[in-house]
Amino acid sequence: MVLGASLLGACGGGGGGAPSIDDLPAYVLDTECNYETTCNQVADEATCKASIQVMDHQSETIIADVKAGIIKYDADAAKACYDAAAAEGCTFPGFHTKDNNPCSTYLTGTVAVGGACFVDLECADHGNCNPTMSGCDTSTTCCPGTCAVGTPATEVAIGAACSETSQCPVNGYCKGATSTAMGTCTAVVTTAGAACDSFDACANPMICNLTSQTAGTCYTPGATGGTCNPAFFVPAYACLDDRDYCDAASMKCTARVAVGATCSSAILCQGLASCVNTKCVANGAAGAACNSNNGPDCVNGLSCTNSVCTAAPAGASCR
Repeated sequence: MVLGASLLGACGGGGGGAPSIDDLPAYVLDTECNYETTCNQVADEATCKASIQVMDHQSETIIADVKAGIIKYDADAAKACYDAAAAEGCTFPGFHTKDNNPCSTYLTGTVAVGGACFVDLECADHGNCNPTMSGCDTSTTCCPGTCAVGTPATEVAIGAACSETSQCPVNGYCKGATSTAMGTCTAVVTTAGAACDSFDACANPMICNLTSQTAGTCYTPGATGGTCNPAFFVPAYACLDDRDYCDAASMKCTARVAVGATCSSAILCQGLASCVNTKCVANGAAGAACNSNNGPDCVNGLSCTNSVCTAAPAGASCR
């Protein structure tokens, strides 16, 4: 987890005052682990915190950069970012981000084009840090680079041309865009059951249930105990609550079953467990045995390496 990355769908929150840059890693970890525990992704917060490596080398570098003035840090915006994520709880919020997203503004780079860098966030004006060493893996290694001109996204009005860098407002989507052609900002569809032509063409929290590449109807994911569509285009979004699945027999949003319960391809385990030989088995903590193909898997944040649940190594600042 890198400090500059937004926590989507987090639940809980750090609370209290705005975190200093030194307190930010703990604040991020509290928010993520509160969400994972509340939403049945992990058994308890202690297990969660033991599995997530907040202080990788990129995060250590960002903290050092803030203290050196290379990156500007807005503590109030950081608090707003993670508290807003926490407020979403275990419920799917929809695809359209809200205006004035503080998660994109609490860290601001100051290194000009051509300046030395290690991470993108150091570069001014949403620039990119291009490694000078071919093949250097920035996710695990300090890769010296040079700041290059980025492509910051700007918001355009409904009816205007749009692309990855010319984005539509919260009440619109980019219709007809391809890898080689711009699309047109079009108002989202606000009526459940109405026709839609793109996965994100419907207003929050609806989704376009596509029956072909460009045709479908706006679908509101089911509430717990409510009616759902087991044949939904993306089954994971058939229900609003992350803790539910769409039961094909009852066509109702049903709670995922706990560790020890019977499971199958149609009866899903809680996120903290894997279905192994028709039983929900708890995902492994660090050092536990795991099987990437047949389960059990590992607790979120750990990787199954050589059949053992392994935590990411701690990092050190590149500065």
